[in-house]
Amino acid sequence: MDQIRIIDGINHAIAKLRALTQINVQQGWRYCNGDIPYPVATQPQTWENWSIAQLNDKDYITWSAGRQVIWLSQRFLVPQDLQRYPLAGLGLRLVLTWWAESAEIFVNGQLVQEGDLFDSSTRILLNSTVVPGEEFAVALRLVSPGHDIGGLMRSQILYEATNDDMDPGFVADELTVLQKYSASFDPEQLATLAKAVAEIDWEMVSQPTEFMRSLTRLRQQLSTIGNSNLRIHNTQNSIQMLGHAHLDLAWLWPVSETWDVAVRTFESVLKLQQEFPDFTFCHTTPALYAWIEQHRPDLFKRIKQQVAAGRWEIVGGMWVEPELNLIDGESIVRQILYAQRYVQKTFGQLSTVAWVTDSFGFCWQLPQLLKQGGIDYFVTQKLHWNDTTKFPYGAFWWQSPDGSQIFSLMSPPNVAGVMDTNPITMASYAIDWEIQTSLKDAFWLPGVGDHGGGPTRDMLQVARRWQKSPFFPKLEFTTASDYLLFAKRGLLAKVSSLKSQTTKEIPVWNDELYLEFHRGCYTTHADQKRYLRRCEGLLYQAELFAALKTIATGQAYPKTELEQAWKKVLFNQFHDILPGTSIPEVFVDANQAWQEVEEVTGEILEESLNAIASKITLPPPPKPNAQAIIVFNPLNWQRSEVIAVSLAISLPVSIPVGSIEWEVYDCFGEKIVSQVSHDQAQHIQNHDNNNDNLSYSQIELLFLASNIPSVGYRVFWLSTNDVDLTIELPPNTRFPIPVPLLGGVRACFQSFPPDDDPPQPPLIRGEPYSKSPFFKGDLGGSPSLKTRPRGGYRLPIADSRLPIEDLVLENQYLRVLVDSETGELSSVFDQVNQREVLSGSGNQLQAFQDSGQYWDAWNIDPNYADHPLPSTELIGIEWIETGVLRQRLRVVRRLMRSQFCQDYILSAESPVLKIATTVDWQERHVLVKAAFPLAIDADYVSYEMPCGVIQRSTRPQTHAEQAKWEVPALRWADLSDQTYGVSLLNDCKYGYDAQASQLRLTLLRSPTWPDPETDQGIHQFTYALYPHQGSWHSADTVKLAYQLNLPFLGLLWSAANSSVVSNNLSNNSQPSLPSTGQLLNLSAKTLILMALKQSEGIPDQWILRCYESHGESANLSLVSDLGLKVVHPVDLLERPVSLSEPSSDGKVLRIDPWKIISLAVKLIT
Repeated sequence: MDQIRIIDGINHAIAKLRALTQINVQQGWRYCNGDIPYPVATQPQTWENWSIAQLNDKDYITWSAGRQVIWLSQRFLVPQDLQRYPLAGLGLRLVLTWWAESAEIFVNGQLVQEGDLFDSSTRILLNSTVVPGEEFAVALRLVSPGHDIGGLMRSQILYEATNDDMDPGFVADELTVLQKYSASFDPEQLATLAKAVAEIDWEMVSQPTEFMRSLTRLRQQLSTIGNSNLRIHNTQNSIQMLGHAHLDLAWLWPVSETWDVAVRTFESVLKLQQEFPDFTFCHTTPALYAWIEQHRPDLFKRIKQQVAAGRWEIVGGMWVEPELNLIDGESIVRQILYAQRYVQKTFGQLSTVAWVTDSFGFCWQLPQLLKQGGIDYFVTQKLHWNDTTKFPYGAFWWQSPDGSQIFSLMSPPNVAGVMDTNPITMASYAIDWEIQTSLKDAFWLPGVGDHGGGPTRDMLQVARRWQKSPFFPKLEFTTASDYLLFAKRGLLAKVSSLKSQTTKEIPVWNDELYLEFHRGCYTTHADQKRYLRRCEGLLYQAELFAALKTIATGQAYPKTELEQAWKKVLFNQFHDILPGTSIPEVFVDANQAWQEVEEVTGEILEESLNAIASKITLPPPPKPNAQAIIVFNPLNWQRSEVIAVSLAISLPVSIPVGSIEWEVYDCFGEKIVSQVSHDQAQHIQNHDNNNDNLSYSQIELLFLASNIPSVGYRVFWLSTNDVDLTIELPPNTRFPIPVPLLGGVRACFQSFPPDDDPPQPPLIRGEPYSKSPFFKGDLGGSPSLKTRPRGGYRLPIADSRLPIEDLVLENQYLRVLVDSETGELSSVFDQVNQREVLSGSGNQLQAFQDSGQYWDAWNIDPNYADHPLPSTELIGIEWIETGVLRQRLRVVRRLMRSQFCQDYILSAESPVLKIATTVDWQERHVLVKAAFPLAIDADYVSYEMPCGVIQRSTRPQTHAEQAKWEVPALRWADLSDQTYGVSLLNDCKYGYDAQASQLRLTLLRSPTWPDPETDQGIHQFTYALYPHQGSWHSADTVKLAYQLNLPFLGLLWSAANSSVVSNNLSNNSQPSLPSTGQLLNLSAKTLILMALKQSEGIPDQWILRCYESHGESANLSLVSDLGLKVVHPVDLLERPVSLSEPSSDGKVLRIDPWKIISLAVKLIT
């Protein structure tokens, strides 16, 4: 009780001091709803008819959401005194904090300041030397956010000494700081503080000179009492400051606006650095510096000068501040590689600090990737946003599965976008920091962020004033790298010191950094996720085969084109673009960039395959009219799959398409089973205006491509049995070509698409003559679909229901039964292991009301499960294919205003049931999941993450485990018990949840802010069910998921192709490769190839990168028909490194579990 009375006494004195110079004026505002002209609204006579604004229970003034305007007005008359304390000669400030999309502040009819959601507070100097009786007429024009109510949260009149002299409010803040430090670290000192405060001479308040002498005596007394353990001297504690301006490259504004904001922010920082010589500043994003370098070289030159002087720090370590849950491992590598190379080349240094303060969670392999990229520190503040638990550490070692560790820091929380230099806020944080970490030196980042801005002049002036206080922690500017090095050394010294009995070991976090918030970002704006998966796959394949082309033929490697494509993808991985949390204009720009990447990588891939094909020695054709099909495998293991060749054919109108019998032969001339997909057979309009006697159609021909080698190829032959046609090429053919002639049959060979292409009814079918020959179809939510018919597309269906005994798909692995009443899976029977896979209906489309959250696009309603929506209605079931190679059953279901058209696909020689899906999505605030109740009881579920696998509990016990009710994953999730498991694969989805006996994949959601049309329209995607014996390790789940995403590639090939392509070759164009070739094999089952690319600095060397995918040691031995050999290991920046355990012969490299390894390789000469 004594301590409570002591604290109450101190607080009473502090409150009395503040009352001498501070007035809360929140209750004095008059208001007018709606906009009125500025000249009228800013005149005091207009305000007489306005009503007094009411305050809510938080003392806020609020008004309606939806960009509604409110005017607030108030007159401020300077009195003679406050609580008898004379005010003449003091400065007068108006302190405001708002929540508004736009804020304009008028004083005496003049606009003096503007702000927004991010620049959301101010300390306006109304007069530096007030005169009693002076009046200020203030009007505020505030516009509410589009997604939220508006608010004026704080309004205060503050009188203060403007010449850095002491005033009562300043002393009150000093006493508050002293009280906080004493209460936290030395409670016994509170009595001493209270005794000193009790001697303030309140009788002298009306005589400012005498009263200030009383306060001076108080400060002198506090400066001389006790010893250094009293925690009231700035020699013991410090706050290390670094100016910052978080700038989202796109969010509630388009990218074009970002460039302008960056220029204004950087100009402001440079100007302030002239006035405040100790002021240091940091900023991320080499992509932004590159734009400044190109478009504002004058500004860039000044930035470089400050970098060289040590006053401007380049942090970040990545090309942008990306989303780090959804992008694959090679994307993270390129974020680091291109960023570090740019910074090194431009500024002469590497970034040692990974600065990703606003990304929405961080994958577990990030420490290993950062360390391999020359980065020593990791900084974020985002986990302060957790909605369930408080992240336990401020400074810690973050460890990857392979054991790599990076020193990591939770920077100060910044929820509102602004971090000022308010002394109470800074001191409170410094105290919490010391309690948490035992470090007496805190880190502070003053500045306005999100929409740029940086530190303001007022922030720096306040900091300068508090630098002079003996009762405040030492306040000085630093750099991130200096502070982090100091903090790490300080903690290590404390750990090793025997004198400190209370010091703990530096904690180690050996897990992902899961953000307990923003779980909807794994799903929102499905078009961005599909583009990401496509472009990552295309870049991998284009680089891989371009490198192999150059090695095999000597043709130039398209380094510039690939780097430009990568940088477009990296930019679109920014943490408000890829998650789908921006305004519509942002996605127009993003989609254009994605499509440009598809175009250029498609062309590179096409040209590379043609060049490699020109080096292949074809075996003798089985028939004179046979056309070679070269099947390429982009993955580093041998595989067999049913593949589909899309053919657009032209025939005389007298010959029906159905009369042609197609035949496929292997490279030994043996005929193999083939199948024509009637689903793809369709009439195509006449493209030959000069010949009306030809009929044009499209078919899809299936055959089983067996034993295609690792990163290799095999030759097959395509022929017709009944039509004797000669090979010729159409006029004006552009080479290299994906569209050769097959006899007189024109074949539009797009690629070998996966045999699970989503159903494409005529209304949504892609063009048969696609510019990108490796994909077909469209993306959900793409701009081209904004012209859909009113009410959306209606998917064609069959009218008839088939008997239940007909709704069975079956091969040697699975027997699948589809419910004729619901379209769901009533049974999936594993014929190899003789067990039922499901415990209830599978592929349930479960819909829930996903009520609009404050962060609508970001957050799934935590209580969505309590608000299920009606089940889907079956519209129709139709058999599409019943051949020996592939069975395909189409089910169409209605979900409220939306339709799901799904094909259940079971192929020969495949243990995977694929579900190819086309959705016409027309919902608002609805979440839909595909649910699979399973006859399994598992304690843990495994998910793919970048370059690895993470295990999460299905029986969450702790609050942190329970918070993971929606989690990110890449290509697959797996639920396995002791003996059996089921994997759920996907080709462009990222959100999952699991229970002990259920897996669910989140398919779509439909927030309305900040994009009111989010995901409305057509979506195409595929997911797949893979039952298996044992665990995901033994079942090769990793490989099957890659195969779903990266199908075989191929070419129809002829002598004409070879003769034209050979003209572009720079070396001997004679064929030198066998008809079946293995271009690259790592000789280890658990190693996954990530990239093969040209070295950045040595053109005749190639960088091969892979990762160990099972948590087991592996032995890498490079095998290649091209004669490649390993030169030495390198890091992600392609600098040579040494292996911990080199092999005795130098040919076999031991790869540790979960390790990411990069190797320089070259052609043996």
